[in-house]
Amino acid sequence: MTIRWLAIVGLTLFTCVLAVHPAALSEPLPLCRPGTPAAAPAYAELGAPPTIAQWRDVLIGPDNCFQQADGPMELVVTLAARFRHSGGLEDLAARAGAISATRSIRYWSVTDDRWRPLISNAFAVSDAETRVPRFDFTSDEVLSGAPLHFLQDDNRSKGLNLYGLTGRRLGRARFAAEFVNLAAIRAFLAKIYEARALTSVHVFEHLDGDIWGYYGIFAARDGVAMGTIASFKNRAAAYQRFITGVPTDSEPPLAR
Repeated sequence: MTIRWLAIVGLTLFTCVLAVHPAALSEPLPLCRPGTPAAAPAYAELGAPPTIAQWRDVLIGPDNCFQQADGPMELVVTLAARFRHSGGLEDLAARAGAISATRSIRYWSVTDDRWRPLISNAFAVSDAETRVPRFDFTSDEVLSGAPLHFLQDDNRSKGLNLYGLTGRRLGRARFAAEFVNLAAIRAFLAKIYEARALTSVHVFEHLDGDIWGYYGIFAARDGVAMGTIASFKNRAAAYQRFITGVPTDSEPPLAR
């Protein structure tokens, strides 16, 4: 990586952050980084839409919570929200492992101007090689840190695609779940994403009583045109709603 390339990336980040977030963050600051005093952007108020920020051309890696993918990403979007949850951390981990339940997710399609199913089929598999279907992952499996695998077919891709899920505890009242595509994703005959080009990390933190904080980082390495950023945000918001127990097709959409 050359000094000139780093300078260009730094200028791009500075320009984009000033445009989308008043704090002028140079990068996302989730709470899985040691020594981070508070998530940034900050959690939205309870009942309010999530705080959202976006960056172009960001380097991701362990410092940003990512363990399964690293390197330059064309687009990074973060959503930060407060939500009510009467259960414990284990219940949220089980929700992250409920792969088959993601077939109920709906998102606002900017192209079609209506709510649409996001995922047409999804199920957990025993391993990446044999891909034998199995029941959804338990909270113990998600929190074990072991690599888990599932197949998913969303509404814009062709066929079932292999994904990985890795969860990890970040303390007594905090955990993260990371998702990444482990194989290339195609639409008809065209390849739209290389392996490990779509990845997300979801961090949950107990705040007080039944109030929890959610911080989601969604990153795409390629295949994201400027005209599809609204769609990318709506897909991210659909999963944020699902994982925090909000009806995924609640009005209004995050972006139109």
